[in-house]
Amino acid sequence: MDGAQHALWKRDFDELRDVFAKAAKERAARPGIDPELREPEWVTFERRTMHDAVNRIRARYGKPPVTEEAIVRVETSASGHTDYYVKFPLGCADIVHDRR
Repeated sequence: MDGAQHALWKRDFDELRDVFAKAAKERAARPGIDPELREPEWVTFERRTMHDAVNRIRARYGKPPVTEEAIVRVETSASGHTDYYVKFPLGCADIVHDRR
């Protein structure tokens, strides 16, 4: 990745980190269980929020949207890590730039 590509990746990572931080602040407002997925509602909300953000940024580059499953994969790989709040948006930035 050259300097210009890295700068774009970093900008997008920063945006995704901010999107995730805002979504995570709403966890207390979503204490229930998603009946369809049988997961906490806040998990579903954060994944969908990041999915929307990833596809919005990809659209800026003229790239096609990705499936929600791609977001689930990076979120699942970040789960359980002490730096989850970094790993999840980092994985999403990699998806934006086709590094996953």
